[in-house]
Amino acid sequence: MKFKFLNMDNESGFILIEKELKRLNVTAQVKEDGIELKGENTEQARIYLQTLFNSNIVELDDNQKSANAVIERLKSLGLKMAVAESCSGGLLSHAFTSISGASAVFMGGVVCYSEEVKRELLKVNATTLKVFGVYSEECVKEMLSGVFLNFKADLALAISGVAGPDGGSKANPVGTIYIGAQKLGSQAFIDRCFFEGDRESIQNKSVEHALNMLARML
Repeated sequence: MKFKFLNMDNESGFILIEKELKRLNVTAQVKEDGIELKGENTEQARIYLQTLFNSNIVELDDNQKSANAVIERLKSLGLKMAVAESCSGGLLSHAFTSISGASAVFMGGVVCYSEEVKRELLKVNATTLKVFGVYSEECVKEMLSGVFLNFKADLALAISGVAGPDGGSKANPVGTIYIGAQKLGSQAFIDRCFFEGDRESIQNKSVEHALNMLARML
């Protein structure tokens, strides 16, 4: 079982549950993106966690579960969000729209697969694209700004990178993905990630990371 906390960082959450996990003889590996539990009594640990934290934790089995937890959190906070995505090709939007009731918080998204769309719809500066390229922190930061230009959203997510199997460079090999998250009026946070696997796997991991970034901001 692997899960994450939505209302605190995983290390802080682990401190609260460490004693009970030891009692259940369940081992835990704490990482930034989640906590992985192992042992014969993980099902008992799952029941314990769900009882204690309810909707403030989410299992990391798939993107839909993560998106559902984020949606419920956004609803409780009265916040709305929108996205801009390139290499994920709409999968991030799909993670939200596949869930009934997402319209209460998800405003929409732009699939900006070409440089032209990045420039025309998201207003990414042509100089930024020429100097830094589409696979860069600078590009993703301007994509986030473009989300706020197009949607009356409180939060924005953006993804751009090389999902492969073709493309990539020495500086940005296949699997290099830039993912950004931002609250309106606040600093943008950009992660440079490297994911292994085939194209579909890299795309799905990109979406999962974006959802994790958003969850940490709530």
